Amino acid sequence: MKLFLDEYDEIPWMMLNYCTGQCNYGGRVTDDKDRRCITHILAGFYTKEVLKDEYRFSKSGLFYAPPNGDHASYLKYIRQLPLAEGPECYGLHDNAAITSAILETTSTLGTALSLQPRSSGGAAESWESKLNKTANELEKRMPMLFDIERILVAYPTKYEDSMNTILTQEVERFNKLLKRVKASLKDVQRAIIGEMVMSEELESMGNSLVNGLVPNMWSAVSYPSLKPLGPWVLDFLLRLDFITKWVDEDSPIVYWISGFFFTQSFLTGTRQNYARATKIPIDELGFDFQVFSAEDSLELIGRGKPDRGAYVNGLFMQGAQWDQTADGCEGGGDISCGAVIDSSPRVLFTPMPSFWIIVSKEVDVKVRHTYTCPTYKTSLRQGQLSTTGHSTNYVMPIELPMRKEEDERKWVKAGVAMLCGLDD
Repeated sequence: MKLFLDEYDEIPWMMLNYCTGQCNYGGRVTDDKDRRCITHILAGFYTKEVLKDEYRFSKSGLFYAPPNGDHASYLKYIRQLPLAEGPECYGLHDNAAITSAILETTSTLGTALSLQPRSSGGAAESWESKLNKTANELEKRMPMLFDIERILVAYPTKYEDSMNTILTQEVERFNKLLKRVKASLKDVQRAIIGEMVMSEELESMGNSLVNGLVPNMWSAVSYPSLKPLGPWVLDFLLRLDFITKWVDEDSPIVYWISGFFFTQSFLTGTRQNYARATKIPIDELGFDFQVFSAEDSLELIGRGKPDRGAYVNGLFMQGAQWDQTADGCEGGGDISCGAVIDSSPRVLFTPMPSFWIIVSKEVDVKVRHTYTCPTYKTSLRQGQLSTTGHSTNYVMPIELPMRKEEDERKWVKAGVAMLCGLDD
């Protein structure tokens, strides 16, 4: 940094940002979304505006580079800083403090719950009784396995329609999970009454069920999810209903994108269908997006399937919200009206309306005033790389219009993202 400041007539702000954000720190960051966040944060400090006394790092005006002075003036400025800085110091919405408090409380209560003794005295219900009751109730709610052979006959592999292949792959994955759930619930009930040995794996599963958590032996073959046991079971049954309806009534007009076991395969199949129909190489195709209004979302069923791409729903926005009436159409033609706006107080997640994933060869988002919004399966914002090279949690970027007076840096620092599923 000293070299850049001493050797150049003018301070090379862009070079400082690149070397710090992309090389020094960014060189250790593998996720491109994280590197984007680093460079946008640094842009608020590596700017010629920072040399002005009136420049502030946040809207509150509490944080700024103090003017040139003596040692005592710097200490005075430091002492007046708040002991507990708010979320706005980092560019986050005030709702981030609520999210932080919820996560801390959940972690504390989870630790306390795990330390509870298994034995009980008096008229309290025993651990075995609670486990047996929970396992029995869950087993009754589990449906039959899908008949894969019948589905393969009804939905054979077709060159012109990759969705048949996507369906059979989804059925196989859900069957594997459903089989694990049904078998383990039966085994743990047998172990309670002494018909089989209560293994360490079954005991761990029992502790999870009694504490309202999803057992690790289920999570190992499950889709990414942060939900506790009750909401997880409900979500699982809804996903099975989504696949069952697909099998019974043909592929839906509007896909519940959050209901897929492996969402990336659905997106690949969507591009593949268009590539085979137009004879365009699939690696030359990209996605464009049109967000519908609430009224238009209700009419999608009557429109029928689009000529390319797919209609989807089921996403949630975190860190901001979508306003269909906001002016965000500049430069984007009529492809999508509305814009990303600040979240309402105490509203942590907002459901997104249905939108159209448009497969296109020429997608130039640079001419539009849009925010490249990352989409994740859970709020964890991270995942492991699978054998296909995809992250197990990351889905895709979605271009969302912004209002004319706002820029992408605001939403990147606020951590705005789309989620397929909530934590509860």
